Amino acid sequence: MKVKVDEKACISCGICANVCPEAFEIVDSNKGAKFRAGCDVVKNRECLISAKELCPVQAIHIDEE
Repeated sequence: MKVKVDEKACISCGICANVCPEAFEIVDSNKGAKFRAGCDVVKNRECLISAKELCPVQAIHIDEE
C-alpha cells in the first residue's frame, strides 16, 4: 500500500491528522499535510482509508498494491 498527499490540493484542514495521527501531520498550515515516513500502513489501513474518504479536496491517494 502506497500513500501520497497531493500538497498542491491539500488545504491543511487537519482532518487526516485527526483521523489517523500515526500517518499524517500538519507541519505548516501553508504547506499542507505530510504523510509520516515509517508509518505502518498495514496496521493503520482503516484510518488511512477513512482519512482519504473524509478529505474534502481528495488530496490523499492510496494505491493498494
